[in-house]
Amino acid sequence: KDGLVDSQLKTAQLLGELSPDHPRVLAAMTAQKQIATRLHSELADAISGIEAQRYIIGKRVALLESQLADLTQRMERIAQVRPRYANLVADVRSRADILKTQQNDLAQAIASRQAARMSGQLTPLDEPTTGDGPSGPGRSVIVAGGMVVGLAAGLGLLFLTVPVPTPGAEGIPV
Repeated sequence: KDGLVDSQLKTAQLLGELSPDHPRVLAAMTAQKQIATRLHSELADAISGIEAQRYIIGKRVALLESQLADLTQRMERIAQVRPRYANLVADVRSRADILKTQQNDLAQAIASRQAARMSGQLTPLDEPTTGDGPSGPGRSVIVAGGMVVGLAAGLGLLFLTVPVPTPGAEGIPV
C-alpha cells in the first residue's frame, strides 16, 4: 500500500514536470499499474485468507457454543442432584458420629465389666496386724459367764418342774 502511494506521488511529480508521453512518466505509470495489480491480487489472497479464518472461527464458535450448552446441562443436573447428595453426606456424618459414640460406650462397658470381674476377687491389701494378747473376752470372763448361765438354767428348770402349791389344797393354809 505504501509502495502504491509512493508510486502515485512520483507519477504526479513527473506529470507536473514532463509531458504524459515522456518515457519516464510512462515508466512511472506502468510501475504504478503493476503495483496496483499486485496489490489487488494480494487483497484477493488476503480476502480469501480472512474468509477461511472467518469460517474456522465460525466453526470454533459453534463448537464452543455446543460445549457451553453441554456444560449448562451438566450444571443443571448437578444442581438437581446436589441436595440429595448433601442429605446423604449429612446422613453419613450423623451415622459415623452415632457409630463413634456407640463404640465409646461399648469400650466403657467392656472396661466396666472387666473391672467388676477383677474387683469381685479378694485382693490382699496388707498383712493382718495382731496385738500382744488375744482380742475378745479373757478366760475368767468366760468362766464367770458360764457359771451365771448355768445358775439361770438350773433355776429355770427348778421352777418349771416343781409344782406350785395352790391355796385351799390339803394342808396349805389360806
